[in-house]
Amino acid sequence: MTAINEIASNFNCATEFFGVGLQQRDAEHLLYAASKPGPGGSRPQLLTQLQLIDRLAAMAPPPRVHRHRYYGVLAPNSPL
Repeated sequence: MTAINEIASNFNCATEFFGVGLQQRDAEHLLYAASKPGPGGSRPQLLTQLQLIDRLAAMAPPPRVHRHRYYGVLAPNSPL
């Protein structure tokens, strides 16, 4: 079993626990159905395992970058 298949199988186990709409269609493809429809409606998406991992990795913030930035008076070096 390759590392990608192992990650996908672990993700499938987690989706059963959390109730995410992810189903395995065949050995290479996963079917993702969103729980809430988007603004234009949503259809199930057919993704390969690499595409799923790419989308999950894109949601993770980059390291050592703060989520909030303060400007003006609230900035760390403001002269007040």
